[in-house]
Amino acid sequence: MSTEYIEDWLTGVPIYALSNASEEFVLFSVASTRKSLGLFCFKKKNADALLEHIRIMDPEMRSGSKVVAVALNNFFQLKVNGVAFRLILEYSQVKNALKEREKVRTSDDDGFSGVPVFQ
Repeated sequence: MSTEYIEDWLTGVPIYALSNASEEFVLFSVASTRKSLGLFCFKKKNADALLEHIRIMDPEMRSGSKVVAVALNNFFQLKVNGVAFRLILEYSQVKNALKEREKVRTSDDDGFSGVPVFQ
């Protein structure tokens, strides 16, 4: 499969992010590391729940913040220094991954090897 084919296919797959009143992606920062995190959800209901949680923690997010849909192909094109973009998995995806792991687990197995595809 060509890169163009994959990008075209991913255009039709929505993911969801939080945006502020200025219509910018909401980034989460940790002062001690000086790095930021941009979170995206596969399900709108998960992004809505994240937004409600953030609104409770940060009063500035209460006005004008919203959940926005973004095409998945755009996610893979995001590159900003000091910002890590991550997809938040659904519970069912984690549950299925654990089932698959159990099928091939050995006695000396200490977890998944490699980097997950969603990172």
